[in-house]
Amino acid sequence: MADPDSFEHILTNLLGNANKFTPGGGEIRLRVWVDGSQMIMQVADSGPGVPNDEVDLIFEPFYRGEISRSGVKGMGVGLATVRQLVKLHGGTIQVAGNNGGKGSTFTVTLPLL
Repeated sequence: MADPDSFEHILTNLLGNANKFTPGGGEIRLRVWVDGSQMIMQVADSGPGVPNDEVDLIFEPFYRGEISRSGVKGMGVGLATVRQLVKLHGGTIQVAGNNGGKGSTFTVTLPLL
């Protein structure tokens, strides 16, 4: 029962960020599955990852992490918007950040109604 435009925005933002931060020859994975009464979606990449000290900050409006400030374009509103849309749908979003410099995994959980 999700709003299709909001769901598309969530998905395209997470995939777009993964593409932005993954170097050529890297890997981006999208996994979606149902677990009981929830849909779980993961976007994982093999980019530099989110530094551990920025994991909580990247969802704040206009925050641009160290890697973003070093040449990646953006205003710092995408993940804040994604977090808000996920919350409005009764879900959660989490990130496993640095993974030893081997990328990030964003996990969105949405209830199935």
